[in-house]
Amino acid sequence: MRIDERMYTELEGLAPMSASETVTLQGREVMDFQLRDHKSRRVTDKLGSGWQHIMTGQAEHLRKELTVTSYSDFPGILVIQARYTNTGSSPLEISGWTNHRYTVPAKGGDPAFWSFQSGSYSERPSWVLPLKPGFRQDNYQGMNATDYGGGTPVADIWRRDAGLAVGHLDVKPKLVSLPVAMPDASHAEIRIEFKGTRSLAPGATLETLRTFVAAHKGDYFTVLEHYRKMMIAQGVRLPESPVTHLIRSGVRGATGATSSRARSTVRCRS
Repeated sequence: MRIDERMYTELEGLAPMSASETVTLQGREVMDFQLRDHKSRRVTDKLGSGWQHIMTGQAEHLRKELTVTSYSDFPGILVIQARYTNTGSSPLEISGWTNHRYTVPAKGGDPAFWSFQSGSYSERPSWVLPLKPGFRQDNYQGMNATDYGGGTPVADIWRRDAGLAVGHLDVKPKLVSLPVAMPDASHAEIRIEFKGTRSLAPGATLETLRTFVAAHKGDYFTVLEHYRKMMIAQGVRLPESPVTHLIRSGVRGATGATSSRARSTVRCRS
């Protein structure tokens, strides 16, 4: 990741320089913050050991602190959190924030992109689907119908050569969206966004969730495997699959072989 003097970011080879972390203030999106300071340090927390970079920038009456952490146990993943502090003398009305807004250029292929999207809707769309020009889905993690909602807070888009996934790391469900779109044949878009109004008093700070971006090869499987491990590292306990339990106990089908579904379940827990 490269960060410029406006605190825009670039993911080399995947997403060009853009305002990836923003906040909506007084009804307008604030994108540009003049970079003032950059510090780095070694850190150790529940996700392991790694390096943390802290960038600080300033816009009118608003200070932005962007923390970017990489962990040796999770190569290809950057964990990010933004903090916005009111440096003025009057309250500011915040109506939302965005992390990881990336535009990924297409590189040929039909389809040019595949995606993993976990939003739950009454139409029951597939979670794994190709992207076509004009496509958009918000993947809101709250209720999308009276009896449908939630999902895994991860979204992923990939080309034949590489992929890009985003998600949040809170251990509790959060009412965020992970929109995926393909406005035209030349590119796809992905991000995390939160919408909600809050008055930010002078000196007060708004923190986004801890979110992550992952660069990868192939499909979404590796990203979800890393996400599972990061959740476990933070204390989440996952029940053992009954199918996995049967296989580990030596129970097989009548032919003496496990099914492809069973083998897939074991792989998920490897």
